[in-house]
Amino acid sequence: MFIQTPTLRINGTLKKGNNPNKIILHHPVFHGTAVQLNEMEISNSADPMIMSGYNYYVRMDGSINQMRPTWAIGANCYGQNSQSISVCAEGDFMVDTMPKVQENSIIILCKYLMQQFSIKEVGPHKKYSSTDCPGKNYPVTEIINAINSTHSVVTSKYSPEELYTGMFSENWYLSKNPDVATAVKAKKFTSGLDHYLQYGKKENRSACPPLPLDFNEGAYLTHNPDVKKAVVAKGFSCGAEHYLTYGFQEKNRLYK
Repeated sequence: MFIQTPTLRINGTLKKGNNPNKIILHHPVFHGTAVQLNEMEISNSADPMIMSGYNYYVRMDGSINQMRPTWAIGANCYGQNSQSISVCAEGDFMVDTMPKVQENSIIILCKYLMQQFSIKEVGPHKKYSSTDCPGKNYPVTEIINAINSTHSVVTSKYSPEELYTGMFSENWYLSKNPDVATAVKAKKFTSGLDHYLQYGKKENRSACPPLPLDFNEGAYLTHNPDVKKAVVAKGFSCGAEHYLTYGFQEKNRLYK
């Protein structure tokens, strides 16, 4: 599972105070990217938002996008916004049929979030509010049954490096593995990454420091204009890469 952190515009200040005890399943009646969904919600003249009201957006190709930080009060289900995490599936499931790859990603994501936040309840939006959301064709029963099954696709807790595939911090890896640092110095390996790819991953060694669950790409880049400039110049692929490589050991990098 790979959680993408798209750069999202935030038009104001988010309020802290979300203490999630449930996951709510949604559909946005929308097809498009996470950035496009965020802009649509901000630009809604009838009810403009600071940013997307959803915490996660799962596209029809199965890709998972982080949206509003989980620490912030949401804007997706009246009466539940300070006690829930929202998982939104791209599409209009009054008419669409959910692809299996999208369904599997929702199951994996929900199981991961339940583990991380000690959540035991998952339900459709219409369970908590008078609405058709997430649509009559949304496979609510199948998804909830798979989430609650001990035999479904996810059986173990995901590590940060599994969530952010491809992220590796040489500084972190060598500092946490002095035996590897010694071996690299002795030229037994060309780098910490060389050791990780050959042995470290199989030995369950961490590839990078833990990325905070509520890390938000857009907020990180806004708070760190030097990093944003480096990302634009393609010095880093994203703000998350900077944090995992250097930011974790630098003061005042996080926006919270």
